[in-house]
Amino acid sequence: MARAEPIPAAGPGPLEPEAEQAVAGLLAAAGVGPRYRATRLPAGGNNRVYRLDVEGAAAPLALKAYYHHPDDPRDRLGAEFAFSERAWRLGLRCLPEPLARDGAAHLGLYGFVEGRPLAAEDLAPELVEAALRLCVEVNRGREDARALPEASEACFSIADHLATVERRLARLGGLDRGEPLRASALDLLTDRVEPRYATLKAGALDGLAALGIDFDRPIPAQARCLSPSDFGFHNALLRADGSVAFLDFEYAGWDDPANLVCDLFSQVAFPLPMVYYRGFADGLAEALELTPAHRRSFDLLLPLYRIKWICLVLQNFLPAIQRRRAFAGGEAALAGRLRLAEALVARLETEPLP
Repeated sequence: MARAEPIPAAGPGPLEPEAEQAVAGLLAAAGVGPRYRATRLPAGGNNRVYRLDVEGAAAPLALKAYYHHPDDPRDRLGAEFAFSERAWRLGLRCLPEPLARDGAAHLGLYGFVEGRPLAAEDLAPELVEAALRLCVEVNRGREDARALPEASEACFSIADHLATVERRLARLGGLDRGEPLRASALDLLTDRVEPRYATLKAGALDGLAALGIDFDRPIPAQARCLSPSDFGFHNALLRADGSVAFLDFEYAGWDDPANLVCDLFSQVAFPLPMVYYRGFADGLAEALELTPAHRRSFDLLLPLYRIKWICLVLQNFLPAIQRRRAFAGGEAALAGRLRLAEALVARLETEPLP
């Protein structure tokens, strides 16, 4: 095997020594030469990403170093690579091309996507339609993809959906009051978030029971979908031609479509206006041939997912999350996270239900 030869970096952040040792095999597998320049890209939430300008290659590549820790055993690389390979086999080009991976080194090599992060004013119906098209098309003939993993925090019953939210509430309940910001976060949780969750849960369970949806019964295999997970325009780039490329599928896998839709319309990094909710939810349900009751479950679960996302904002106060952010090279601004959580709680207390 040829030895990889880093060219002195033009920008900040050369590769870590342990990553350099694995790069040669990845470049060889991708059919390009061993000489490259690595430039560290701005920090993501969990991982390290580099642009590789490879000598003699027609286009740059992207190298992704995935977070791994004994306390977080998820195979982020395996999930993202498998989902991306399937999408590319189906002819989808709205995501980076998967080129090579090294599971032992937790490294993935992809085609580099030229583009910029989207701003709120960029959002248009055709971009939301592109997001729906990815979710629909990657599920074409999905029966032949049963070997793919379950999504991170996959939910297949109402009990699963509620347990996901309640696990997060319970984790936050263990915050230490010894620091003022953490004490304020805990007060917000106990005084406003947990009571609101109890009310919303009761209403959702009544509605689901009226639809004849059993609390513990898993949805059938044919009603499950391959979900990109953590999906939205916060993980996307706008290309020069106006098209959108979606990124970051490390949590992807089999899931309840309700989880996909509720997360998409609850995530806070790039809030998707509710004006798009019905068209997206109806379009996905129709493409997956879901029952009317299953489609209605999206609406009943959505407010509970708003609680989940408040917890996701507050989880930045947990030591394990701070450790993961540090690996990626970013810091959680805890005061800002607290203000955002307070705003989300206020919205949840006043917004109409779907």
